[in-house]
Amino acid sequence: MSCVQQTDILDPTYVPAELKGQDYLDNYTTPVIMFHYVSIDDESNSASGWMISNTGEVHQYQSSDVPFVLEGQQASISLIKRVLESSTVRDEKVDLVEMVEQYRKTHKIDREKLDITPSKGAASTSYFLAYDLDYNGQCEDGTCPGVEPSKTKVSQFIVKVEGNFIGKNSSIQAEQITSWLEDLKSGF
Repeated sequence: MSCVQQTDILDPTYVPAELKGQDYLDNYTTPVIMFHYVSIDDESNSASGWMISNTGEVHQYQSSDVPFVLEGQQASISLIKRVLESSTVRDEKVDLVEMVEQYRKTHKIDREKLDITPSKGAASTSYFLAYDLDYNGQCEDGTCPGVEPSKTKVSQFIVKVEGNFIGKNSSIQAEQITSWLEDLKSGF
């Protein structure tokens, strides 16, 4: 018979098991949208793309205008919800273990490693984006005990852009997220 003694619980070398997939989502607050791909037709200023929700659903959308401010470091939760309401949920879902693994990298993305330069001649510009909770500047490392996340915005990270602007975030976390999003895009 095995039992846990009080001294085991107080052991400073104790490392809790890392939660994955649904277990992580059941125990932690996450943004309603975790990842986003959008392609903007530069002539008509229309947008199409897909978003991955915190349930692993893929929401596909088309819009006659660009409903997002893509250059900013935050995105409006109300805007995201409005696009979600007009989107179509695809039949396939994203693997939750993989999604959480990628999501846990977002708060480690170094914004200073984003390098974007203008490039002319493309008919559209595409953005690969990651989202995290926004703590109104009160938390920098992604662990914010006792601090409530913003109810109106999420942190937005451009991990790659291609088209009339070309660039990427060269932090290892952003490159890993980009690779995963590109693999998903090729399957959609």
